[in-house]
Amino acid sequence: MPPNSLAKLIEKKLGISSMTLWRRCRDLDRQYGPISQQEARWVIAHGVGIDLRKHGLTDAELERVRGIRFRIGEGDARRRDIPAVPNAPRATRRDARPRNVETLTPAGLFDVYNLHSEVARSSRRLFVGGHYREAVRAAFQRLNNRVRKLSGLKEDGVSLMSHSFKKEAPRLQMTALRTDSEQNEQEGLRFLMMGSMAALRNPCTHEDHWPPVEETTHALEALALASLLHNYLDRCLSSRSGNPEA
Repeated sequence: MPPNSLAKLIEKKLGISSMTLWRRCRDLDRQYGPISQQEARWVIAHGVGIDLRKHGLTDAELERVRGIRFRIGEGDARRRDIPAVPNAPRATRRDARPRNVETLTPAGLFDVYNLHSEVARSSRRLFVGGHYREAVRAAFQRLNNRVRKLSGLKEDGVSLMSHSFKKEAPRLQMTALRTDSEQNEQEGLRFLMMGSMAALRNPCTHEDHWPPVEETTHALEALALASLLHNYLDRCLSSRSGNPEA
């Protein structure tokens, strides 16, 4: 079937205009991206029960759709007026991965981890291609570059993180620093950022080795740490008053 036929079918099922559909696709990309307009239409179509195989999707493309649907989750789907998929797997605090995780391709496995968009942009293509060490290096180099841009410092690596997140007049501040707990949280973030450079970015940049056991799992755990640190960096930005990220 022609690509436009799927869009028309979605619009008819949901009773929306083509502009509204375009906006929903755009919102999916902003919240869960990078997602193309075509992929976003697939996700929405899947949510309203349209058989995507009849529209020519391959098994790999269907897995990509399922991975995105998993990231959105049933709760977010309701909030965004995207009908939830019956019996779709849901992420929980105890198990953030679907039960059939062992059968997923690298693309599907990466997607269900719901990593920060900065990690997806820097590392998804590398991870899917099997370049695990380079995927980890790229994720933490992106973190380094983002901190450097936001802090305005010209330093790099451990030194950059140490000076950016110090308790005394920090360039990037996650807490109000009024109580001992808030100061400890800021100091903890500083050490996490420093450690990520020393233990992950630097070895991936300067050394040839990579842990030989469970390469996929090790890479995903490292990428999850990069995602967490980007989330903390987002908290630093949200605490700024009238000074949004450039």
